[in-house]
Parts: sequence; structure tokens; C-alpha cells
Amino acid sequence: MNKLNKEVFGKGMQKLSDTFPFWKLDIENPRVMATWYEYFHIWDDETFSNAVERYIQNETMPPTVKGLRNMGGQPSYFKKLEYHYED
Repeated sequence: MNKLNKEVFGKGMQKLSDTFPFWKLDIENPRVMATWYEYFHIWDDETFSNAVERYIQNETMPPTVKGLRNMGGQPSYFKKLEYHYED
């Protein structure tokens, strides 16, 4: 199982911050970033990056954990588990 790379996470959060200029999330605060990372750490890089892109393209309000998680669908490892379960 691939874990979300912290550099990919940081770049995604920076992209969200850049595209939602009124978002009041302090992405320079390590505690804030650790709290957000906690909700996405089991995602792979592709799932997180795709969720960020979908959020930017589809939403007008600044992100929330729930809103961003809704954009991610099922992380790929869940799909792999379901595939193996069906065998």
C-alpha cells in the first residue's frame, strides 16, 4: 500500500491555497498541516492529486477536509482490495 508522500501533499495544499485566495488555512503552520495530513495519509499520491484538481475545477468555496475527501472517491488500494475479495 502506498502512503501519500508529504511533498505531494504539501504541493497540493499550496495549489489549493493559491487557487482559493480567501481560504484562511495557515499552511505554514506545521500543526495545521499535520492535522490535515492525518485525514489523507492513507491515500496514494495520484488519488490526492486528482482530488485537488477536481476540487479546484468544481468548487467555488474554500476546501474543507470533507469536501476534499468527497472529491477523492475511493483510494486505489480500496479498489485493489475489492478486486482481490471478488476472486
